Amino acid sequence: MSDVVAIIGGGPAGLAAAATLKPLGLTVRVLEKAESVGARWRNHYDRLHLHTTRTGSALPGLNIPSAYGRWVKRDDFVAYQEAYAKHHGIELETGTTVERVERSGTGWQLTTNKGAIDATYVIVATGYNNIPHLPAWPGRQTFTGSLVHSREYRSGATYKGKKVMVVGTGNTGAELATDLVEQGAAEVWWSFRTPPVILPRALAGIATQAFGIMLRPLSPKIVDPIMAGVGRVFIGNLKKYGLPRATRGGYTAVLEDHVLPILDVGLVGAIKRGQVKPVATISSFDGKAVVLADGQRLEPDAVIACTGYRTALDGILGHLGVLDKDGIPTVSGTAQHEAAPNMYFLGYTNALSGNLREIAAHACRLANAIGRSKQLKMGT
Repeated sequence: MSDVVAIIGGGPAGLAAAATLKPLGLTVRVLEKAESVGARWRNHYDRLHLHTTRTGSALPGLNIPSAYGRWVKRDDFVAYQEAYAKHHGIELETGTTVERVERSGTGWQLTTNKGAIDATYVIVATGYNNIPHLPAWPGRQTFTGSLVHSREYRSGATYKGKKVMVVGTGNTGAELATDLVEQGAAEVWWSFRTPPVILPRALAGIATQAFGIMLRPLSPKIVDPIMAGVGRVFIGNLKKYGLPRATRGGYTAVLEDHVLPILDVGLVGAIKRGQVKPVATISSFDGKAVVLADGQRLEPDAVIACTGYRTALDGILGHLGVLDKDGIPTVSGTAQHEAAPNMYFLGYTNALSGNLREIAAHACRLANAIGRSKQLKMGT
């Protein structure tokens, strides 16, 4: 009987792992709690396009169709995941929720809503974005306007003619603020705590991702000044518009805080035209008002919180000691935690080279590592 690999999560990371492991003669079981491939991607906002190129975002063993263009839109990437599963003969066990993972002899036992599963290897591939996180702002419950997490946002058309505050300086917050302007919001404020690093999505026709691939092996001491220089030349100084320059190096933020630079798809122009107004971070809510850290009081009709997610791994793996204080795995790729042999984590790194490209590379390396482990076990 072949060894069993249990893959938790049927998104891009889980699909890539399954595709690269199947040729090794292993029994691969992909456990997906949703009812379809690409479920999380289906629920993203309407205007979403990948910020990495089509060629730089493909998973192992199948290119993304050229008809999808350079910057692949949400629905096309969902279709690609469906085609990828079919191409590699990956049958997801949908509707399967993993509730806990425990050591069992030399392997693992997974408790699921459909019964126990024994596995030799476990690959955790559920990603960062599982439980929406809303800060515990004082007075939040008193707010008379609409307060939603970005996961609930679909289109700026819903907010046409309204005053909206977007909270959060990641790529999601930047894109939602831009979408709101383009869809006719009456006023858009963009609330930030830490000034972000903003870069163009492409330089002279070359995707910023390509430069990220080249710069990634270098030290932050080298890359941070390069990124700052690119920002000064191609983005400019936004201080007079209310957004100071970033005080933390762009690559340092990636490595230490898991925060990627914003790749501009229209936000900078909207700020310079006064259509998006950067404002201080939220201090509290007070009825119909939002009170900012600098004392300013604004009265938006809606607040959209692009304030991140939690991994939801604590209940499943927290007892194993493999997660940090934020519930993020402390190892990734081919690395194994000493407390969890034959358990791997795929899709938990943020990289200048692009997360999908990173997933593809790590999936191949992971398959090679498991293949070598299997050969050693068999004594060949």
